[in-house]
Amino acid sequence: MSTKLKDRPARTYTTGKMTRALRYVAVIGVGALSMYVAFTYDGVPDTVPTHFGFTGEADDWGPKWSIWVLLGINVLMVGLIAWLSTRPQWLNYVSDITDDNAQRLYREGERMMVWMSVAIMVLSYGTVLSIYEIDTPLLVVGLIALPAITITSLIRMSLAADKKPAQDGPLDSTIKNVNW
Repeated sequence: MSTKLKDRPARTYTTGKMTRALRYVAVIGVGALSMYVAFTYDGVPDTVPTHFGFTGEADDWGPKWSIWVLLGINVLMVGLIAWLSTRPQWLNYVSDITDDNAQRLYREGERMMVWMSVAIMVLSYGTVLSIYEIDTPLLVVGLIALPAITITSLIRMSLAADKKPAQDGPLDSTIKNVNW
């Protein structure tokens, strides 16, 4: 089957409750963080860290207003990724999409995007808390989460693409009805 967007099967599965909840957490989380910065902006130091190394230590500095640039980029990324996660048929996949594997691949693509938005939200919190000189492991957790999510998602997508349609057995119908 062609992998061109117009030739792909339509999305027909229902998004799981956990995936939907995590999408909302990410979007509301960066929104709440933006409001926190707006209300406490006077307390931001005149010089703020603008880049962090892998250990979470600041290695570049900028003016106070640069917190808005950092936060704006994160809000934009989380918002766009959350929106794109609702359109998994638009994503690129490691395998060809067929009528047999489309829904499994779409579900895994959606999950990957939602978890990425959560990791970026965690990075945003880590960055802002570091700017406010609050010691937290969130920056490092977010940095570790991004490649971990990518690798895990690629493996899950590869398995979903190769999985054969289930032969309904006693356990298969139960597993198919679980809505993660």
